[in-house]
Amino acid sequence: MAQIPDSPHFETINRAHPLPLLLSNGTVRPLMPTVPLPPFGLEESISGPPALTDSYPFAPGDRLQLYTDGVIEAHDWDDTFFDLPEAMMAMRDHTRQAFLEGLRQALLRHAQSRLADDVAVILVDRCEDEGHQPTGGPT
Repeated sequence: MAQIPDSPHFETINRAHPLPLLLSNGTVRPLMPTVPLPPFGLEESISGPPALTDSYPFAPGDRLQLYTDGVIEAHDWDDTFFDLPEAMMAMRDHTRQAFLEGLRQALLRHAQSRLADDVAVILVDRCEDEGHQPTGGPT
C-alpha cells in the first residue's frame, strides 16, 4: 500500500510484494521495507511488530513504479527474467504515456508475447508544484 500526500515524501507498507522502484536523479532504486512483514492474512500465525509505514523522499521529477510479480517474473526462452530497473532507465526521460507504452513493449518483446502471469503497473510522477489544487480535485 502506498500513500502519496502533497508533501515531498510518500509512505508505504509492504506485505511481501515486489519492492516499489523509485526513479530519481537518473537512477532507479528498490525501496526496501524497514521491517519485512508477512503477506496479508498470515500475521495471525506469526507474532511480531505491528505494521509500520516506511517513508521515502518524493521530489518533483521523481517517478514511483508499483507493479505485480508478473512483470519481474516474465522471462525469455533462456529463462532470463525481465530487468525492470534497466527498462525504466532506458525510458527515464519519456513522458508518462510513452514510458508506460515503452515498458509494455519491452516486456512483451522480452517474453516473446508469452506472459504466464497477470501484469499490472502503476506509475506515479511527482510533478512540479503549479500552485496548490484544492483537495477536492482539479478546478
